[in-house]
Amino acid sequence: YDLIGHEPEGQGPIIIAIDESGSMTTDYGGMTGEVWCKAVMLALLSIARLQKRDLAVIHFSGPDDLRLDLFPKGEATPAQVIACASFFFDGGTVFEPWMGKALELVDGSQFEKADVICVSDGISDVSPEAQAKWMRRRAERGMRAYGVLIGSNQGEALLDEIGDAVFRLDDLRGDLPALEVIFSAV
Repeated sequence: YDLIGHEPEGQGPIIIAIDESGSMTTDYGGMTGEVWCKAVMLALLSIARLQKRDLAVIHFSGPDDLRLDLFPKGEATPAQVIACASFFFDGGTVFEPWMGKALELVDGSQFEKADVICVSDGISDVSPEAQAKWMRRRAERGMRAYGVLIGSNQGEALLDEIGDAVFRLDDLRGDLPALEVIFSAV
């Protein structure tokens, strides 16, 4: 008899970074980029709750715009979900603060081996030093990182550089392949 073992993947905590810059108010297929971000966040919260996984939501925008919502074991009251989903900075786009916050969370044992998902239009840049630190720490801490690109392909290169895979969402009729990969990995 040949024994084949299947190691479950992606059962660690989830960290989702949500771009809340002004460009996320752009309409994509009848919904704004912000709505797409919040839809992905709500879907991941639902999965975290079902799988009893810790979830952190990092809202980001400008250099000083960072907010963290924590949902241990995916549990949240309706008021907490509404507060998280309705929050919006409406500022610029700076990636490095959310990346630093994600690394800070991963340094704590609660978020070790996290799946990190950045939902953004990707219109930003990351310094080579910050990118090198991100890649090194990802490898050290067993993180997997994904980018969900909202609307255009303008930010695809950046999300591809800092993640394992990038998926585009801008049309509900064509999002199934991306959702299958992302949600099977988390």
